This record gives sequence, C-alpha cells and structure tokens, in this order.
Amino acid sequence: MRRPWLALLLLGVATACGDGGAGGDDDVDAAPPDAGDRQGDTYVAGLEKTGRNGGVFTRLVDAVPAPPERGDNRWVLEVVDRDGGPRSDCALTVDPRMPVHQHGTPVVARVTPEGAPGRYVLEPVNLFMPGLWEVTIDLDCGGVVDEVLYAFWIEG
Repeated sequence: MRRPWLALLLLGVATACGDGGAGGDDDVDAAPPDAGDRQGDTYVAGLEKTGRNGGVFTRLVDAVPAPPERGDNRWVLEVVDRDGGPRSDCALTVDPRMPVHQHGTPVVARVTPEGAPGRYVLEPVNLFMPGLWEVTIDLDCGGVVDEVLYAFWIEG
C-alpha cells in the first residue's frame, strides 16, 4: 500500500530543517552560549559609554535591579557633552534587542528627566528572557545625533 502523504510529510520536514537555504539564518536557531561564552558589559554603577559618533558621552548612573535582571528594569542615565557639561536638551529612544534571537521587546521604555541636569530615567527597560541583550540608546541633543550601546547577559 502506498502512502504518498507520508512522503510529502517527510519532504516537508526535511525542507524545514535544512541548512537554512536562501531565506534562513542559522544564528536564529543557534544554541545560546554557555557560561564561558557570555558577552556584554560588566555592570558597575557609573558605567561610561562614548557615542559612536563621539558627540556625547553617557554614564549609567544607576540600575534597579543592579546588575540588570530579567523583567522590567529602571535605569538612570547621565548625558554629557565633550567638555563634560550636562546635556539636558536630549531626546532619547531606547531599543533593547536580543541579537542571537533577532527580536526586541514589545514594551516601550519611557524617558523622563530625572531632576539633575543631564540625567534621564529610562523605564521600564524590559529584558524579558535570559541571554544577551543589547540596549541601543539613540540620542538627539540639540541637533547632535549619536547612539550608545549597553549590553548585558541576563540570567534565567
């Protein structure tokens, strides 16, 4: 007795589990790194980053929880110019992403001035699953456009 449906099913499974083909990306299904392969920044209060264009400098003044953990986080970020003066005229956009899984988070972080010149509260910075998260912060400070990247390994 012939079973053509079985042959079609096996062909579909073989195609779906192939080597990635023209539209696939092997990194999407890659196993997460083990403890020895963890990447990212080591959190310390005051962790500094230079904008990719060199127009601004940021300091992660505080994170709650510290270090950043799975779930919603609250960050206080300080932005200064090349001379170290506070930049209180900045519009910030926060984009958390998991590079291995190629996705972000549906939760949009609010950015509000913290009170001290050049300080901003970012919340919630939603890091909803374990693994490496890269948080890009786009800044427009009175026409000076730049971005910084903070990366943290989030435990399960």
